Amino acid sequence: MVGSPGITTSGLACGYGGRPVLSDIDLELPAGSTTCILGRSGCGKSTLLRTLLLLEEPLAGEIRFGNIVLSELVARGLDDLRRSIGVLFQGSALFNSMTLLENVAFPLLESTRVAHDLARDLALLKLDLVGLSPFAHYLPAAVSGGMRKRCGIARALALDPPFLFLDEPNAGLDPITSAEIDRLVIEIKETLGTTIVVVTHEVRSIETIGDHLVMLSNGGVAAQGRPDVIRVSGHPAVTEFFARRPVPPPSNAAGGLGSLLLPPEE
Repeated sequence: MVGSPGITTSGLACGYGGRPVLSDIDLELPAGSTTCILGRSGCGKSTLLRTLLLLEEPLAGEIRFGNIVLSELVARGLDDLRRSIGVLFQGSALFNSMTLLENVAFPLLESTRVAHDLARDLALLKLDLVGLSPFAHYLPAAVSGGMRKRCGIARALALDPPFLFLDEPNAGLDPITSAEIDRLVIEIKETLGTTIVVVTHEVRSIETIGDHLVMLSNGGVAAQGRPDVIRVSGHPAVTEFFARRPVPPPSNAAGGLGSLLLPPEE
């Protein structure tokens, strides 16, 4: 059983084929809070997410979930830890041939010994939590993108995990539906006390749900902490992200536009 729900890393390096994408990652993701991992495309958000989700082995360093040190776990302990993590994938990843109810019940039937009727009742409770109980017997193709996202969240919560990871939960949604997903994330945190990690680049969503922010840039952590602290950090990666425009280089910087100008004639 996982201890107090918080996630920390120390000296973490992650990447592929022995080549690091991110190095020296020291994180403290607070228990019972929503942490948003942000940064420009290609900065390593997905790589960090895959490593925290135990889909990629760290190249170096430590990961702790509560009091559990990842490197100290044997196979059975890893399985227990994985059951303590719920995941919403970017495309929701629902089974198209299953109803919403069957999708949510699937982890219960696969990972526990509960009877089919009890799994169904528990799945209905999770669908009710996300406002989808009237649509329990619909197939994914028969509901909207936002409803599929909510069903994916319900499935991620099926085993009552202390940790919930959401990969771009607002991607492809209209502003109103996106706001509904944000309200649901807040409700889950406040009602269940779940430690939530969200990978996103949606500034409005970050401002709404983020209790703790981690900005990735140039192969590492540019800044992390409370949103009000991050916003005034002065780090160029933070400034340009929230301003939604790149920070211009000094006019006399090598390689900048200033270097293209001819000197005035004498």
